[in-house]
Amino acid sequence: DGGPCVACAPGTHKAAMGSAACNECEAGKFSDADAARLCTSCPLNSNSVAGSDAAQDCACAPGFTGSNGGECAECLGGKYKPTSGSSACTDCPSGTYATVASAAASSSLCAACPSNSESPAASDALGDCTCKAGYTGANGAICQSCGPGTFKAAPGPASCSSCVSGTYSTTSAATSAGACVSCPANSDAAASSASASACQCNAGFSGPNGGTCEACEVGKYKDSAGPAACSTCPSNSALPAGSDAHEDCTCNAGYTGPNGGTCSAC
Repeated sequence: DGGPCVACAPGTHKAAMGSAACNECEAGKFSDADAARLCTSCPLNSNSVAGSDAAQDCACAPGFTGSNGGECAECLGGKYKPTSGSSACTDCPSGTYATVASAAASSSLCAACPSNSESPAASDALGDCTCKAGYTGANGAICQSCGPGTFKAAPGPASCSSCVSGTYSTTSAATSAGACVSCPANSDAAASSASASACQCNAGFSGPNGGTCEACEVGKYKDSAGPAACSTCPSNSALPAGSDAHEDCTCNAGYTGPNGGTCSAC
């Protein structure tokens, strides 16, 4: 004799008449009531384990976020989510980016910015990578270090700045004007100078490039920059110390002639 019919429990179903046992809902489906003929599919981009008995058993897949049993939204570019569930998408860390939302299911798919560049967290484009201070280049491109004699204080695509005239720097990738060193007293150097030897003694002073510059002594002059020695005035003429032109040579008392020229006795 046939016995009583028992309703299939939540999490199971049975579509056909007969004495067969109830079937467990397969993964990705659920039944939340007794006597279900069919199991209900989880919302798009979510999944559940076999035998699930409630919509809340449907969890958003990796790369998607939302409440259990509800709508699952794709993680935006620059974010990722490696696990199933209702947790929020995580920002790609600074210095990385992810352009395609569906590709950002795991942190390993947040691509690193090019060398010597950086980006804020949750960056969603290669162009968000900007060269660090001390480096220059287009956003998202290769960053070159600022060479000796230059510096760059802020991140971004701007060009390196030159050390001003009268200073020099031997440092690469310098991040401030503080890297530019002043030339010794009474010498000068062109902008962007990259070594101490670029500092040359001013006119009226003599000494090695990059070294100490001494004023030309009384009776001598030097009319150009550089390491050359001071020149002597013509005979019977004199000039003050530190003179920077031969025209400063004037005839001594008792002699006459043009400044810087031959002096004849009166």
